[in-house]
Amino acid sequence: MTKYNVHNQKEFESLNLKLSKNILISFFVKLTGLFLILLSQIYFARVMSIESFGMYSLSLSYFFIFLLFSHMSVDTLSLKNISIFKSQSKLSQIKGFYFSSINAMLILSTIVFFCVICYLFLINNNLDSDLKKTVLLFLFSTPFAANVLLISSFLRSYNYIFYSQFTDSILKPLFLICMIYIVILLNGSLESHMAGMIYLISSVMSFLIINYIFFKKIYSKLRNYEPKPFNRIVKKSFPIFLGVFFYLLISQADILMIGYFLGPSEVGLYAPASRLSSLIFFLSSIFSIVIASEIAIAYENNNFLRLSKITIFSTRFLTFFSLIYVLIIFFIGNEILNLYGNKFVISHTPLIILSLGYFTKSLSISELFMIMTKFQIQSSIILLVTLILNITLNYFLITPLGIIGASIATACSLIFLNISMPLYIFYKTKINTSIFQLRAYSE
Repeated sequence: MTKYNVHNQKEFESLNLKLSKNILISFFVKLTGLFLILLSQIYFARVMSIESFGMYSLSLSYFFIFLLFSHMSVDTLSLKNISIFKSQSKLSQIKGFYFSSINAMLILSTIVFFCVICYLFLINNNLDSDLKKTVLLFLFSTPFAANVLLISSFLRSYNYIFYSQFTDSILKPLFLICMIYIVILLNGSLESHMAGMIYLISSVMSFLIINYIFFKKIYSKLRNYEPKPFNRIVKKSFPIFLGVFFYLLISQADILMIGYFLGPSEVGLYAPASRLSSLIFFLSSIFSIVIASEIAIAYENNNFLRLSKITIFSTRFLTFFSLIYVLIIFFIGNEILNLYGNKFVISHTPLIILSLGYFTKSLSISELFMIMTKFQIQSSIILLVTLILNITLNYFLITPLGIIGASIATACSLIFLNISMPLYIFYKTKINTSIFQLRAYSE
């Protein structure tokens, strides 16, 4: 074996060891968080009426949209740029990016706040009062949640994988569970606006804790550097925002359109299937937490062989674990749904259909690759086409087929998305980001 090949072999062994260690940490933190999040959602479903749980789930979907507009994917841009700045030891740029990000998100959160307030109290006066209170409380949560996402990206860039997830994945659901228990003890019941208040308090607590970690672990090292401002941060994050926004709408369109056509009660019945199936996205997030910065650095350095190794490592594990999850859903999905209450078992078929759609996401790292490289605009276009397909299918399928129609629409859209992205990347760059034909850039 040549000296060059020995060097490469050692480099990739080091890469695999680094990725394996970080993924193991991420996996256990996320797995614990997953258990706690499911527990909190099950707790909500069991102590609330179906209509109140439906209002809570609908408000949560609105919250995800408010949240995205409150940070405009500045957190994702920070993960990409801070990883590159750190590899180049540009600490002044890191500090400047932090202050520019905070300022941008404060402005965005303020704009979102006033737009939603105007809609709730000046434009649409027909909303149910309890739903309006719940949406308002989730609105107050958005600036805190946006800041948590930003700080988490900084921690990930610095390879503090555990700290980047611990607050949001473990502490926040623990706060939720404890406060639900206290409210039930004091009040005897839980309305949707009370659940919104619980979520707000949990968001504030998460914000305080992760910022304390950030100042101890990262900002203390930047304190003596003069910040170099990062100009037009929102303009540079906007292409990423479009892609994330379209994907969010794809994942939430079924719930929003069920709410419009069928009402909150049907949303309540469908919500557990939607949340459980999207946990395959949770599996992908374990890997994206670890490999996102690696992709950005490798592409910046034109290291396509390293990109190929990252793809091979990630997709094999992702597909394996996602397949196990789909089999669990297929065979014991009824029992899992029964934990929410026996009335939710009706959504087992939508759960299977949605899970199959989300499974296709595990077959490639294409979406993450496009976000962390120069293909954000192309990614947004593919996602926009998928969103149009999703809305169209939901429009025609929900009325005749109910929640099963919604699940078919979303699954078909996800399959289209997760086939078209890797094909486009391979066509344009010959870089293979899927589990298939993995030797495209082999030695």
